[in-house]
Amino acid sequence: MEIATGNQEESRRVKFSIRRDLGLQLLALYLLLVVPVLAGALVFDSFAQARLEQDVKAADLALARAIALETDATLNNALRTVAQLAQHPAVIAVDRDEMQSLFADVTRARSDIGLISRLGPGGVMLYHYPTGPGSMLGLKSDFRDYFQAALHTDRPVVSKGFVSPPTRQPVATTAIAVRSASGEFIGVVATDIRLQSLSDILATIAREYRAEEQFRVLIVDSAGHVIAHPDPSFLLDEMDSITPEVIQPALSGHSGNLICFCENDEEILYSYVPVPSVGWGVIVSRPTTAAFATLRTFHRAVLAATVVFLVIGLLFWLVLSRQVIRPLERLAEFSRLVGRRRGSLRLEEGTRLAPLSGRQDQIGHLTRSLTGMAQSIEKRFVELSTLLETSQTVVASLDVTDVIDNILDQVRRLLNVERCAVVALDEQAGEFRIRASRGLSEQYVSRLRIAPSEPSSPSMRALHSRTPVQVSDIEGDYLYPDFRQRARAEGHRSILAIPLLTKHAPPAVLLLYKSEPYQYSPSELELASSFANHAAMALENAALFSLTDEELQKQVQSLRALNQVALTVSQSLLLDDVLNNALDAVVQVMETDTGWVYLMAEGETTLRLRAHQGFSARFARQAAEQEIGAGVDGWVAQAGKPLLIEDTSQDSPHPLPASLEEGLRSFAVVPLQAKESVVGTLGVASRGDRRFSDDEVNLLSAIGGQVGLAVENARLYRRSRQAATLDERNRMAREIHDSLAQGLTGIIVQLEATERLAKRRPEQAVRALQRALDLARHSLQEARRSVWGLRPRTLEGVTLVGAVANYIAAMQEREENDLALHFSISGEERALSPDVELNLFRITQEALSNIVRHAQAHSAHVHLGFEEGQVRLVVQDDGRGLLPANLPDPSGDDGGFGLIGMKERASLLGGEMRISSVPGEGAQIKVIVPG
Repeated sequence: MEIATGNQEESRRVKFSIRRDLGLQLLALYLLLVVPVLAGALVFDSFAQARLEQDVKAADLALARAIALETDATLNNALRTVAQLAQHPAVIAVDRDEMQSLFADVTRARSDIGLISRLGPGGVMLYHYPTGPGSMLGLKSDFRDYFQAALHTDRPVVSKGFVSPPTRQPVATTAIAVRSASGEFIGVVATDIRLQSLSDILATIAREYRAEEQFRVLIVDSAGHVIAHPDPSFLLDEMDSITPEVIQPALSGHSGNLICFCENDEEILYSYVPVPSVGWGVIVSRPTTAAFATLRTFHRAVLAATVVFLVIGLLFWLVLSRQVIRPLERLAEFSRLVGRRRGSLRLEEGTRLAPLSGRQDQIGHLTRSLTGMAQSIEKRFVELSTLLETSQTVVASLDVTDVIDNILDQVRRLLNVERCAVVALDEQAGEFRIRASRGLSEQYVSRLRIAPSEPSSPSMRALHSRTPVQVSDIEGDYLYPDFRQRARAEGHRSILAIPLLTKHAPPAVLLLYKSEPYQYSPSELELASSFANHAAMALENAALFSLTDEELQKQVQSLRALNQVALTVSQSLLLDDVLNNALDAVVQVMETDTGWVYLMAEGETTLRLRAHQGFSARFARQAAEQEIGAGVDGWVAQAGKPLLIEDTSQDSPHPLPASLEEGLRSFAVVPLQAKESVVGTLGVASRGDRRFSDDEVNLLSAIGGQVGLAVENARLYRRSRQAATLDERNRMAREIHDSLAQGLTGIIVQLEATERLAKRRPEQAVRALQRALDLARHSLQEARRSVWGLRPRTLEGVTLVGAVANYIAAMQEREENDLALHFSISGEERALSPDVELNLFRITQEALSNIVRHAQAHSAHVHLGFEEGQVRLVVQDDGRGLLPANLPDPSGDDGGFGLIGMKERASLLGGEMRISSVPGEGAQIKVIVPG
């Protein structure tokens, strides 16, 4: 137990000693510094070696690529030259005199061309320039590879390297077929490129390297022969000394670096680049000992620097311990006494520091500073307390205007100035203006304008340097000659500009003016800077509060918009009502005047324009349909994701010429999705400079989800109504079969019995006739009861317009009176829901039936109007009008459904029916329903 206690005490003493001994702390810090530095040096050395190696490879590859580009340009010039010669009339006609002049001009202009020749269709040399010595006229060259290649193409070709017989020089030939005006092959024109010219270029490059670097550069043709080399003796040799791993990639169109060993086990760095137009390759090589010599030197330098660093660090720590650590311990004790006492120090406490204060280095300066600190501490306490009080006042508000006013009021109190101002950036004007001021004239405030690029403005210098800038005397400072006249007029001689550094508020500067020359002390500048920091913090808080409030308003507005759209689309289950109501809400929420909705029928790939606002009639016709994947809406429907086009004239991924003609500049289109499938698209567009933001596109996507769900609900409602109608029709068919058919059968039986008993038993015949009459009445009641559940056959297979027209035609043929019936339509006919068609047809039937039975009219007119979002039915006659005594029985027992039934049908469709009548002049029934 005693041993354990002793170990704990020793551990505590060690910890306490390390805490108190700055030397041990610095030693620990030194080790913490040295170890990472050594590790970093090793890592850096490894990284630097890899980077330098990459740089060397890249440099050689860049050199090879530059040579390849130069060679490619030379060959392309030669190819263009021979192509132009093939089109020359003298070459086509084999005019030797003209060709001599032409070829001479070409050889003088192109020093790299040694020989120009014209061969016949069989390869016979017809002419060449120069003509001697070693003339080849009459000799055949059809065995040359360039001649064989020219036979099968109309483009210029380049041969492999060979020795030209006339010139006895290594050349590569460019050739092209010569054809007559009818396209017939009549020979070849060729030019010999002196390979020596390429070798001269390579020799010039090689001379820039020292001989000990063993730098080599060469060009090989498609057969692997050397066609350019600094040493002409290597021309047309096969490069057996270069590994195939270098030759083949270069001739195959690849570029890169490769390190491999040569025959004498020397490591060589190869860099290869293709000459793309002719299938040649450029190869640069040198030993890695020369290529990476700088790298190895750098590695040795890093190791030497590491050793020097260790030695210097150790010596530095020893000197630091003696010259700094021990004196600092004395100064630390003195500083504790200074912090503990807020009055003057005792004489003996200052005497202990006398040897240190006599030193001329930083320790002596620090000692003298500490001894003078006691005299300024009390003053500093007063300043800090005042600063704290003023800062609390500045940050007491979150309104930017109030914050600026507080800044000006408190800085006048803190620094004892009469005139001050806050200059801030006016973002719209792009210049700095006085936001608020104290003690300055209105004329000065209104006229002060500072450009952000003004080099001699104290405000701009303070903002750029992020430190206070003072002009102690404007009259004597040569840097501000342009401000003297304005300062004289306002009556100030000294300016202090303090930057208010913020991230979210506009750049601003606090300006302090004095009427006499004044030099602010360092403590005053520090106090002003501290106050400026608090002031900037208050401005930042006010700006952030303003931004937060704006963001909150945007969120509230988005939620309100979504709620508005949800309420709008839920007001009806009719598809056209849903689309038009939703589009009205979207246009209002997005603050634009143009919007549209495309829908796609189930099983189709065509989008059809179902609702729109802001389109001209011509543009609406042009955009009536879009295929999936075509156009903006087609792309959105296919991709199933939103699309934002900020400017159709610049960055549109789809051609939109019609939209530009319409004046539409910015587009936002989102898919309408229901049950993970796209049923259509919803889009808005703007004219002019209006641009949609990403937040607005997100809002439109959310609205699109609601509209897609509403569309799916409307379709389900329509399908359910159709299914219910079909079920009801089947039920009524069974009911008619079971009731009316049996009743009619009974009537037939009774009438047949009456016919048989009429002469023999009249009384029994009368009873049979009475039973037939009772069966007929009962069947009629059954028919009237069933008719409410049936859709008339007149509407089967035809539209409402066709059904009404057929009914009027049949009624005209059936009626025996003189009633003339007329039918007309207006607007563009469109398909309506079965519910709307059935009820409008029933209303038309009942209205015409009432006219025949009660109106005593000579003519009647039925009009159907297809309008925007609604259908209008008007039935008008010239009869006696609707009087209370003439009204049909609303119960419908007279064989019709009555006016009440007609009104109920209109109300069920979400519409209304109006009746107007003048006694003796006829009546008009007008029905308006959505559709």
